[in-house]
Amino acid sequence: MISLLKHIDSWRDTLAESSVAAYRAALLAMGDCGERAVPGIGREMNQKLAEIHQMLGQTVTPEMLTDASDSVQKELAIWADLACSDHADHVREIREIVAVVGRTGESVARRDEKYSQQLGALNGRLQALAELNDLPVIRRSILESTRELKAYVEKMAEDSQDFVGKLLGEVAEYRVRLEESERRSATDPLTGLSSRREFESQMDALITAKKPFCLLMADLNDFKSVNDRHGHLAGDDLLRQFAGELRVQFRPVDLVGRWGGDEFVAIITASRSDAEACVNRIRKWVLGDYKVKAGEREVKIPVQAAIGLAQWNGRESATELMARADAASYVAKTAAKTLGYGSPGDSTRELDLAAAKR
Repeated sequence: MISLLKHIDSWRDTLAESSVAAYRAALLAMGDCGERAVPGIGREMNQKLAEIHQMLGQTVTPEMLTDASDSVQKELAIWADLACSDHADHVREIREIVAVVGRTGESVARRDEKYSQQLGALNGRLQALAELNDLPVIRRSILESTRELKAYVEKMAEDSQDFVGKLLGEVAEYRVRLEESERRSATDPLTGLSSRREFESQMDALITAKKPFCLLMADLNDFKSVNDRHGHLAGDDLLRQFAGELRVQFRPVDLVGRWGGDEFVAIITASRSDAEACVNRIRKWVLGDYKVKAGEREVKIPVQAAIGLAQWNGRESATELMARADAASYVAKTAAKTLGYGSPGDSTRELDLAAAKR
């Protein structure tokens, strides 16, 4: 009987540990998915969930689990509200663009009865489109409507050059706004580098076209300590500076992006040896000390990074290639810890702003 009780107690301990481990893994997955879905909003939630994950790595009590659950629910609620607001802003912007095209169609219809029936049907489709919430569907439909509208404009060009000029001006305004919307979607709002979505799209295009390239991944060492010691504004300042220094080490034809958090990626359309030369330039010119604002002080932060490099073998998928580059980065990070390389959180030296100016 005693042995049975010991077995049951041991089983309960094992089950509790497994449950906590699964819960911690779920936190990291939720944070990563939240940041991938809405990069500009999900980063802070990802960091908060990572902190809860780290806290639960210690000896866990029922009270700690309750507090963690409350914190997770709070962060998810905040993220959901912000994500809904962001989506609503995008939908509102697209609807405004639809309204511009719709007004153009109505104006053309009033100008020339010959095309009123066709343009009336086009305007009806645009009005129905404004009620949708699916952005990809809206974009595709707008592009199709623009091509149709352009065909009508070309047919009426001989009738009234002044009117056509005004019409083309409104269409040009729509195109500029749509291109600006697409540009924002393709750009990381913090660093100005390519967004994760744009990077994945370009990498898939290269693989589909069977064009050779190398993939570089750079993960800043111990970046979390910068936020912990000096605040997120200092961390954001460091990421912006690092991104600017990183970008100039590549050619204009290469694509440099922010994968998320403190991870950066680059597509190098060159040979392996050229890509390795680029890695050496990064280690020489990009890594090192950075000065960032932390409240009323200026701090000097030494930055090191684990850099992984993988050359596409002509067969693997984007996911498989990313896994190889990530594994190479992990090996570099492990080696850095073993050899005691510096990191953004090590030996941070604070400089008085007034003294720095002198």
